Amino acid sequence: MYIGARAVDDVKVQPATPSGGDVGESSNHPCRVEIRLLGGFDVLLDGKPVVADAWTRPQAATLVKVLALAPGRRLHREQLIDRLWPELAIAEAAPRLHKLAHYARRALGNNRAAVVLRGETVTLLPDAEVVVDVDAFERAAEQALADGRPAAAAEVVDRSTAGFCCRRSSTSHGPRPAAST
Repeated sequence: MYIGARAVDDVKVQPATPSGGDVGESSNHPCRVEIRLLGGFDVLLDGKPVVADAWTRPQAATLVKVLALAPGRRLHREQLIDRLWPELAIAEAAPRLHKLAHYARRALGNNRAAVVLRGETVTLLPDAEVVVDVDAFERAAEQALADGRPAAAAEVVDRSTAGFCCRRSSTSHGPRPAAST
């Protein structure tokens, strides 16, 4: 096993279930999870948005964001701890990681398979079909540039950024704009 692999070689877990059911209650196919990071943070489980109230701890959303951007949606436990709590020792931060994983699982349908801590590796949704908008954008832009069509690359940027000014994240975890008086 190596960090950053797409395949999960030693982790056998049930697919994520958006219904909020326990692991094993899902249908025969993994759910589709969309993680949107461009223009705001949103997570959709089988097309249904995870509401902002589900993220009872903002750092649980940060955990999902960091893992969503990691190769294969997995990181070594110490790398993740260094990103989330750089000022803490591993022994101090490890219980916090377990607690955050709990809150992230709860937000992602109360599913134990949503964030898997196995050995020294933390994996996000290992058995689900996951689409991260950043990855899709990068693939589309790279393909357009590889085809030697800068106009097509610009079109990818336009499509990806359309609606940023109008889209309001359902799971926003940042400073809110001050109310104008």
